[in-house]
Amino acid sequence: MEITFNARGPSHQKALERVFKTQLGVDRVFFTTSCSSALDMAAQIIETGHKDEIILPSFTYVTTAMGFVKRGARLVFTDIDPETGVLDLEAVKRNITSRTKAVIPVHYAGISMDMDPLLALGREKGFYVIEDAAQAIGARYKGIPLGTLGDMGTYSFHYTKNISTGEGGALVVGDSALMPRARVIFEKGTDRYDFIAGIKSEYSWVDLGGSYEMSDFLKARLVEEMGRLETITRQRKILYERYRENFLGSGLRQLRIPDYAGPNYHIFALVFDGESRRNRMIAALKKQGIEATFHYQPLHLSPFGLKRGYSEFFLPETEAFARGILRLPLYPGLSPVEVDRISKIILEEWRNHS
Repeated sequence: MEITFNARGPSHQKALERVFKTQLGVDRVFFTTSCSSALDMAAQIIETGHKDEIILPSFTYVTTAMGFVKRGARLVFTDIDPETGVLDLEAVKRNITSRTKAVIPVHYAGISMDMDPLLALGREKGFYVIEDAAQAIGARYKGIPLGTLGDMGTYSFHYTKNISTGEGGALVVGDSALMPRARVIFEKGTDRYDFIAGIKSEYSWVDLGGSYEMSDFLKARLVEEMGRLETITRQRKILYERYRENFLGSGLRQLRIPDYAGPNYHIFALVFDGESRRNRMIAALKKQGIEATFHYQPLHLSPFGLKRGYSEFFLPETEAFARGILRLPLYPGLSPVEVDRISKIILEEWRNHS
């Protein structure tokens, strides 16, 4: 009996590559254990070091920053647009220096900043644009999938996301010049890719790397989930639009969706003027058995951030946004009737205390 060795494992890898090519138009993609590991890969790929500065929002999850700061980079926390919750382009411009290695736009709630000016600025000033598209699978900028515009982009398939493998992520490499190094890092610091491709007769340890690869079981699950992406997005849009219409004219502030944005309806949020108003609304909903919550606490004011001196950053919009944001239930199993009930409770509380 002839026994063959498949160096890349079962066929789910190829199936997943085809799905990403068809749905997102990308063919340089690594499927990772998480979005956190994809961001860690990105930090290593661009050879982040002590002389580098990384521009990013403070209103984000910790792993947007982690891979860069642990390699010695200085984090330059930058304020957000209070209407959208994403990086403010003018604030980014003020923070660019000769040491800026990368800017990381976080596509909060599946909404991006205006990417064309940022990408042009990156080409002019010589920094990388690394998209944190953890919340943005299925969302678009001027019709182009978020996560595919920059030099690199990262996705999350955590159980809290629109589609999920329980845990998992992906790194899209937009700049082909980064691929040779990305392959080595993904292959645990070896030139195993060249061995598989038949370029070398053996492979060796050539650089630092890590164990980043998603399991084949989760790859199979992700193929199925990607097949449901459009349906899930449509279901979420119906609920999102119902919330939006229920609150129109009430004076309650919703996140603004710019004309260039094609959201994936990951989050429906209201933003209040102050923590006390927001918390009062959380309490009113909880009394009716409904769970709603706030979101990130700004990284520059976290215990680690304070220890590192990041409180020096003046980010008034970020801090006000974090104090005021309220995320409402939004998932495909939610019914329009339940959306109306939640909306009614909020509107009554708002009218009674505004």
